[in-house]
Amino acid sequence: MRLLTYLEHLSPSTLKKIAEEHGKRLEDKRPDELVNYLEHWLIQPSTIKIMIQQMTKQEKEVLSFFIYQIPNQMFYYRKLDRISGTISREDFEYGIIKLRRKGILFTLRRSWGEMAFIMPEDLFQAWHWFFFSDILEKQKEIAITNIYPDEKLVGNIEEDLFSVLTYITLEEVPITQKGTIHKRHITKIADLLMLDHHRLTHFPFKQKRCSNDSPRHVTVLLELAFAIGLIEQVDVLIVTKKADAWHQMEPLTKRKYLISWVRSLFNATDVFYYHIFYFLFHLPADKWFSFSDIVHNLAQAFKRPIDKENIDRAMMEILLPLEGFGWIEKTDDQTLGCLIRRKENKEETYQIYAQPNYEILVPQTFSHSLRLMMERFTVLEKRDQMNRYRLSKESILKGLENGMSIQDIISFLEKYSVIPIAKNIKVTLTDWAKNYGTITFMDVRILTCQTEAIAAHLKKEPLLKDWIIGEIDSSHLIVRREQFQERLQTLFQLGYYPKKQLWSEELLKNRDIVQEDQPFELFRYNEYRVENIFPTLPNSL
Repeated sequence: MRLLTYLEHLSPSTLKKIAEEHGKRLEDKRPDELVNYLEHWLIQPSTIKIMIQQMTKQEKEVLSFFIYQIPNQMFYYRKLDRISGTISREDFEYGIIKLRRKGILFTLRRSWGEMAFIMPEDLFQAWHWFFFSDILEKQKEIAITNIYPDEKLVGNIEEDLFSVLTYITLEEVPITQKGTIHKRHITKIADLLMLDHHRLTHFPFKQKRCSNDSPRHVTVLLELAFAIGLIEQVDVLIVTKKADAWHQMEPLTKRKYLISWVRSLFNATDVFYYHIFYFLFHLPADKWFSFSDIVHNLAQAFKRPIDKENIDRAMMEILLPLEGFGWIEKTDDQTLGCLIRRKENKEETYQIYAQPNYEILVPQTFSHSLRLMMERFTVLEKRDQMNRYRLSKESILKGLENGMSIQDIISFLEKYSVIPIAKNIKVTLTDWAKNYGTITFMDVRILTCQTEAIAAHLKKEPLLKDWIIGEIDSSHLIVRREQFQERLQTLFQLGYYPKKQLWSEELLKNRDIVQEDQPFELFRYNEYRVENIFPTLPNSL
């Protein structure tokens, strides 16, 4: 989680005490102003430089431990006794308390009371940059203009996450009692994705809810959607209200959150690869660097030997996945080897291209909130840098079924299409929709009688006059849904003893269903809560 999230869990009095610890008096600020001030101030390079100068030996030791030895990971209180280093257990715990008082470390508790400490993800990244910025200064930018990145498998994790959320929004994805999703839904989601699952084969990340035999790229996206809170698991997978805000979010902010969550899920077995992973996010955008040089310079900082095997592992576990996500570009040069650069995020656009042949070309940068609306009345034919959608009679009827009117659809196209909507398109769309809603359904029940004589008797019964509203044939009567229990009692009084089971469409359908095998597993886990306590210093220190 980002620093903002942790600060929002703290009371105004705790926030003020954190500020006072840094010599800041913020008595006149409202709670939201306190949060915003501390979020921006604590992460500034100038603030970090001052803080490190004012830290005690214990604080620096603990800070180094969180940066170098357990980067961006939780440290459990029960592990304090296993700490080995230049300071004692008591001094180490004192350092933790001091950093908690300064808003650098935060306390998390599980439901059964287990306590852990963590540094917010973006604050960790700022401190990580402070400790390793000199390595970036050593890196030589490759000033060659005729370098072209490999465009064979261009990924875009923001686009793929949008596809997952759209599918779950428009399709019902049921969850079984075992917490599984049917394989057909996983296959359909996988077909929508641009992300190459082969690039994620060796990507080490924490799987908290998904089974190991599920497609790698679908698993990563579902884990992200759950972690961010965009989907929830009930009887079906549902998209939460938080997703509305997500679709409205500016692309740069959205990418920051995604990067934050991907970093929190990264789970390498060697701490050195954590530092390679985090270091790549420090690279300035759109500048080429040698990947091998980066790995060698980091290894030199950690005083550890490095060979081709280490570089190949970093390539498989880190570089290829980040390239697949669309955050890093790479190319192979015969002389310079593997060159990489961090990709700059593209700005959101609000233009589409409605063609006279019913095709609609939609850039990936088109607003996701608007594209979600468009997906309700179009069919996606090809997902690419320029997505191709098509209008069809079925898609228009789908849009009408989703609550849009034909005028809503035409107005949307007129508003956002750079190409004027042809008259024949409007006429055709209107014609496709003309018969929509001319037939409606009433939610009633059918009373089935064993003989025509029983049905005839019930139709003449004064006590049932207002309940029976029609008939299908001489032995099937149409009755209202209301007051069902009371009407059962009336039938009992008349000497009839009907079966109480209601044969719904679902019950009738389930009699012939064959259960699918190889389900996609989802597992729940208990969340941590942020502790809202400003720690006191022990008297003994």
